Amino acid sequence: MASRNEIRGFTLIELLVVIAIIAILAAILFPVFAQARERARAIACISNLQQIGTATMMYAQDYDETLLYAPYPGCYNNNPNTPALYYPDMLYPYVKSAALFKDPDYDGYPFWMYTCFVGSPTEPAQFQKSPNVNSLGDYHLGYGINELLLAGALTGGPITLAGINLPAQTGMYSDGDYLWNTFIGYYLDAGDGTKHTYWLSSDQVSWFYGVPRHFGGANFSYADGHAKFAKLTLTKESPVFWGYYRVRINPQEN
Repeated sequence: MASRNEIRGFTLIELLVVIAIIAILAAILFPVFAQARERARAIACISNLQQIGTATMMYAQDYDETLLYAPYPGCYNNNPNTPALYYPDMLYPYVKSAALFKDPDYDGYPFWMYTCFVGSPTEPAQFQKSPNVNSLGDYHLGYGINELLLAGALTGGPITLAGINLPAQTGMYSDGDYLWNTFIGYYLDAGDGTKHTYWLSSDQVSWFYGVPRHFGGANFSYADGHAKFAKLTLTKESPVFWGYYRVRINPQEN
């Protein structure tokens, strides 16, 4: 006769059923958790770009409403007494944080070794120290500039806020693998005096410009200081190149 205090254990079948249920729940929930983490990183990235955009507006107010100027490859001219600043160095006094320039979804690159930004080892000895951080590598930069707007690719010099006709539609910074990550990947002369250009255009193979870092798109900061996400789309002018937004610099362009 069995004792009333006898402890009955789980059968093998019962254990297998429990393990199967746990495995099914894990398969369902883990992707949800991963997507939630990615959403949080994307939100943090938008916050970074919002603050970078605000800092740029503050910079412009301090310099007669003129945007910062960071021409490739980082030198204003050949005079070693007038070195160029890394654009995060230009904005650092307004944000006081090197971490702000790092995208949560990208480890970042510090700088290109052959540039002559202050802090680069290629600079003259007296300029090999960044004015704000121990080295340019502290920034781990994850955001690139719009070269048409901030590197003088079209104008050859700095641009004023008044020179931008549609600031809410003109990007300044975005997710990117390179500092000058927004040079025109696709450029079309329409033949009627207008030229169509696309922000962060690229082919789908190399993704040299405009890697879709968040949910098939990228985050942007605009010339009015706001930031938002944009989905990658195929440009109307080409079956090969992709883009996000038209680049508008000419005050007369609609």
